[in-house]
Amino acid sequence: MLYENLPGINVTLKDGGLIIPETGGSESILIIAPSLAPDAPEEPVLVRSSNELVSYGFGDFYVGGEVNPIAAEWKAASDGGARVIYLAALKEIGLDEAGELEQAAIDAAVAKGATLVTAQAKYKDVLKGSTEASRMRRKFISFYNLLMGNLLDFSVDHVVLKGATIEDEVTALDPAFFPEIPNIEDFPFIEGMVNSSYVLTGDSISYPLAITTGTNDKLVLKVNGTDVTLTLPAKTYDGVDFTLSDLVTDLQAVINADPSGLKASVKEDSGHLVIYFAETASVANGTTATALKLAGTAVWKKTNLGLITKGSFAQTIADYCQTKTLMKDASIGYIGVKPPVDTKVSTIRKYVDQLTKLDTEISPYLQVIASETGVIMPVTNSVHYVNGATHYAALISTLDKKSAPTNKTVKGVKAIRFDYSLRQLSVLTAKKMVTFRMKDSSNLVVTDGVTTAPSIVIGGTNRDSDYARLSTLRITQLAITVVREAVEPFIGEANEMPQYNALNTAIKSALEKIREAGAIQGYNFTVSNISSRLDQATIVLEIVPAFEMRRVEVQVNLKPSDDYLASLGL
Repeated sequence: MLYENLPGINVTLKDGGLIIPETGGSESILIIAPSLAPDAPEEPVLVRSSNELVSYGFGDFYVGGEVNPIAAEWKAASDGGARVIYLAALKEIGLDEAGELEQAAIDAAVAKGATLVTAQAKYKDVLKGSTEASRMRRKFISFYNLLMGNLLDFSVDHVVLKGATIEDEVTALDPAFFPEIPNIEDFPFIEGMVNSSYVLTGDSISYPLAITTGTNDKLVLKVNGTDVTLTLPAKTYDGVDFTLSDLVTDLQAVINADPSGLKASVKEDSGHLVIYFAETASVANGTTATALKLAGTAVWKKTNLGLITKGSFAQTIADYCQTKTLMKDASIGYIGVKPPVDTKVSTIRKYVDQLTKLDTEISPYLQVIASETGVIMPVTNSVHYVNGATHYAALISTLDKKSAPTNKTVKGVKAIRFDYSLRQLSVLTAKKMVTFRMKDSSNLVVTDGVTTAPSIVIGGTNRDSDYARLSTLRITQLAITVVREAVEPFIGEANEMPQYNALNTAIKSALEKIREAGAIQGYNFTVSNISSRLDQATIVLEIVPAFEMRRVEVQVNLKPSDDYLASLGL
């Protein structure tokens, strides 16, 4: 104050108020996409402007006369309303690293008893090869190490993958290819892997089951088009001395000894024989062991007992987002589908038919987008079409948790490559794919905000998951977040009843705030110590989410005019 003895008003000018915080404006998005710049960063970099695309090494919008994919995706996110956009280049591991991983797999196989010749035949050029399959394996390993390695310590709300689609899966993987992953000893039962089999389930076994040599001891299977005959040992299974477990053991021994190299695993399930195959299989003519109650064709199923292991880009994103949500940072993943070869009506019809054959029973934390949107590229002012996942994620990043993307305008889209019919939109929505539709000539909206949450089988009937819609998942994530924040101050305090009372109050206050905001309609929770540990409390929370309005029924009746009715004296 210049004149400290005089009454008056002091004015202070503060600087920096016009600087937008890096975490403000919208939720954060990480876009992982190919870059035409060879040295583009492989770890997330916050990019605020087109100038920073170049300065951070991702390249300009055009590189060598071609559209730079990662720059186009950044433009899509920016046009779509996202303000916190991280980029990371999707790359392949180098050939030198690929060779080292192949050798590690060979050494591991030899250490387990395989001959050097056998191990080399199995792994040579699996990664170093020049085929599309080898290239895709190199890409998957790089992507997997990024998400399940460094990015486990990175906080982001939305993860978009470009450069790979839901259809892309890789085979012939080995735990030695992932030396940096902490739980790799559990391979193939780790994040990102899809395990499946062709499953043949028999009817209930009846006792006694007598196998007689030359009479009823043959099980003939057609495996991948070739007949394989299995001969069971003579034995009577009475359910006491020799049970179904013994039959499983005997049949597995016969399969293991078969010279065809048949890959199959025999299990028992509630009195039934179940055989898991690595290839298509069915019971063929010539089978005399009918008492096994095996018939028909094996059905492909995803199962932890499966003999087929594939690395899935889609499953990896889903598992990453689930892990991050459970750790603390709620996250949602997005991936696209392969584009159609052209936009003819007949082509799109066939294209939709192919999409309906895809497996979309994946995770509530993943959304699959099946529409293509146009990005206006700088300099040339031309339209470049991309899968709509980035535009869609940008929209979600700007919505309140309680607000569903259904019927919301997809911002920043100047054109679409093709449009689906209402029938096709309905089919793809039922297949758990997000699509866009033209509401009028200039308004592109989201058809339905569906997730790929696997359906639940209840009483033999498929029912939608509770998290079939994104809005329900986001509200649940919000409830988890506010409860976590309410509980955190009590960590380190006494695990006694007085603290429980205060904890109850804190949780109730947090939940009341989101109830008043309209995110939930109601809630109920209990806090107790029901475990054997003295340092642990258990919170059981039930919430009633705010359900989105999805359909309005309009009934229309016709009636004569009032004047006409009056003329009739009515």
